[in-house]
Amino acid sequence: MPKSSNYDSAWKDMIENLFEDFLLFFFPDVYADVDFSKGYEFLSNELRKIVKDNRIGKRYADELVKVFLKDGSEKWLLIHVEVQGYKEDNFEERIFVYNYRIFDKYKKDVISLVILTDPDLKYRPNHYSIERWNFKFSIDFPLIKILDYKDRIEELEESKNPFAITVLAHLKLIDAKKDNTKKFDAKLYLIKSMFKKGFNKKAIEEILMFIDWVIQLPEDLEIKFDEELTHLKG
Repeated sequence: MPKSSNYDSAWKDMIENLFEDFLLFFFPDVYADVDFSKGYEFLSNELRKIVKDNRIGKRYADELVKVFLKDGSEKWLLIHVEVQGYKEDNFEERIFVYNYRIFDKYKKDVISLVILTDPDLKYRPNHYSIERWNFKFSIDFPLIKILDYKDRIEELEESKNPFAITVLAHLKLIDAKKDNTKKFDAKLYLIKSMFKKGFNKKAIEEILMFIDWVIQLPEDLEIKFDEELTHLKG
């Protein structure tokens, strides 16, 4: 599997540059309530201040976005993209701590949204709670599991949303494992699928970069792939 930093860069670029498509694909209920005519703002500096003194684990491809809802209210969306391929025991606690620290510092409602790209179907951390004596506190957050799309390949292939390609890329990578020939075939398949969908130039550039970051090939196959890509572009 590619290094975590590669996943981070790939996801962060896609989310920041195609944010509306991201919400529409993964969180349509959130998308329906956001008033995009008022714009939105990525709050990297605010999130960096919170993460800087974090003591419960390393940082992943997290994003903090200020949006305005159609009812006129302002919300901050804390988007966690979990990119490690194994179970993290304190993941729910990390979501809670991030959420609380941002609220405590800026007094803004923070909605945590989580995407998991790991290959374990049973790993679904979407709840954190504390309960003792007569005290009880709990937090639940929406969870998207990329692996759940494995039985929806036809739907992904027909979708006109750029993030359908990102999901396909992860599923193909999980299936290929360490087989470089399968990775090459998957990468070529994804590029062909992208061109068939008729995306605009901006989306094509972002998807190409994402696929290149996520599915990495040895040098000889990269050269072969570049030749195929040049042909397809023509």
